[in-house]
Amino acid sequence: MKKFTLILFIGMLIFSGCKNPFKTRSSAAPTGPRGTWNPPTTPETVIQNLYYAYTEKIIDNYAMCFSDSFVFSAPEDSIEAIGQNQPERFWNWNLAVERNVTFGLFNLYSSSSKRYVLVLDKNQDQPDVKGDTSAILYRNYLIYLYDYDKAEPLVGVAKGSSTFYLRQSSYDFWIIYFWVDRPLLTGEYDWAKFKSQFR
Repeated sequence: MKKFTLILFIGMLIFSGCKNPFKTRSSAAPTGPRGTWNPPTTPETVIQNLYYAYTEKIIDNYAMCFSDSFVFSAPEDSIEAIGQNQPERFWNWNLAVERNVTFGLFNLYSSSSKRYVLVLDKNQDQPDVKGDTSAILYRNYLIYLYDYDKAEPLVGVAKGSSTFYLRQSSYDFWIIYFWVDRPLLTGEYDWAKFKSQFR
């Protein structure tokens, strides 16, 4: 009887001093903003994710759209930059540069009176090219630039055409490995010029 009472007493001590040991724990809350993100199982989904990340200004989601060997190219802007004795503006634009530039851009346009609105549409004159493991997507864009400290807040528009080269990576996910950007008309302000201000 003493043995049974001792076991009962120890059992009551254990269970009265702690939470239910059979209850599952709650998952931890996310530490940062998640934003809109869909598994990139198609090339089009990657471009949607890029659009959402750029619009929501979430750098981690943005960077996940690109491969580790990513390259950005702006041929017409590069020629112009060389003519202005600024060849470094577009040289060796890899994933690290893209991430750093975009991080600076997101910071400025999140913490000041400056805002932008990105409009990204299929290029109706150039159909997308899709294979089993690679794709080329053509998109026209407008980026409306605002500064709400000004009497007239719309301070500029970047417009042009982007060609995204994608490939299938691990887990059948798609990623951008090459991005070519061009103005609609030579010399116009485009996405590449907008981004290069933060390099």
